[in-house]
Amino acid sequence: MNIRLTHTGCISSKEMSAFLCQYFPPAKVRFLEAHGNWWHGGDNNRLVIMVDEQIAAYCAIIPTRIGIAGVVRQAIWWVDLFVAPMFRGLGLQSIFNQEVLKRTEIKICFANELAARIHQKHGWFLREDLNVLMLPLKPFHINKVKRSQGLKKLVYYGLALGLNPWTARHRQRALRFQSMNAREDFNPNADILAGVFERAHTSNECTTYRNWDFFQKRYFNSPLRDQYHFYTHGDPNIPSHYAIMRLLDIQNEKVSRILDLYGDFQDQKSLSTLVNFVVSECVRLGANQVTILVSLPEIQKTLRAAGFILRSKSRFCWFTDHPEVDEALSSSSYWTLADSDNDEPGVRW
Repeated sequence: MNIRLTHTGCISSKEMSAFLCQYFPPAKVRFLEAHGNWWHGGDNNRLVIMVDEQIAAYCAIIPTRIGIAGVVRQAIWWVDLFVAPMFRGLGLQSIFNQEVLKRTEIKICFANELAARIHQKHGWFLREDLNVLMLPLKPFHINKVKRSQGLKKLVYYGLALGLNPWTARHRQRALRFQSMNAREDFNPNADILAGVFERAHTSNECTTYRNWDFFQKRYFNSPLRDQYHFYTHGDPNIPSHYAIMRLLDIQNEKVSRILDLYGDFQDQKSLSTLVNFVVSECVRLGANQVTILVSLPEIQKTLRAAGFILRSKSRFCWFTDHPEVDEALSSSSYWTLADSDNDEPGVRW
């Protein structure tokens, strides 16, 4: 049996597509085929294991930079680890793990419960105190309710029925919300957004390093640019906070994701005003639900007050040989749906 590690640049696009189509959702396959180089920063960041010249496993990384203890460090998000069922038990996951750990960057990822336990066995650290919060706006149109079957369908429809009167009132309140200090920025630029980060970021907070290059690549050069909405609070030229929302239209159902929310998190009044303004915009645009990833208690409090009442757990893992990095990531860290592959095509939540 011949086992070798390579990357997608050395595999025919037809063969790679056939493998992905067999195991990944169609929307994600189409996205990777069209925009995989942008998403992962090159084919060399999309790893493949061949067994006797047959694709047996796949994973990928997303390069990033994070601020840790006042120092900007290179890091990689590890995503999409998958081993085809007929090749499991051959140690292919360990081959990927060894290859990724050879890299000098800090290794980080979000993982489901099973993957998190496997990462722990390989020496990764784990935090389980992150949450994805959802604001239900039209309960019967929420993705999870519509896709449910059997007993779950009865349970979810019962919950939707109970939530429906509350959400109707909440939509009306949101539509009446007005603010002189919050607005949608129809001509956003990377300089203004990076300025918010520069003024608000503290050295004891671990988070993605949001400089001009980050905003330009992640949002303004994105093939999904027309789906993003940008909002700011305060002086339009020197805002105190910003929010970036993505509106998806999937099978005639609209879903909103707050990809990033940043600013002075101690200024709860301004933060609350911006969040409520974004919610009002999501209602006006016809969204069925709004989701956001939160990792700081002060933000979670503001979001719950704004109607984000449903919660699911998110797990954050990392690997490092530097004790100071481990200590920092174990304390105050801030991650969003714009990080890693949280904002993948289709709807996860």
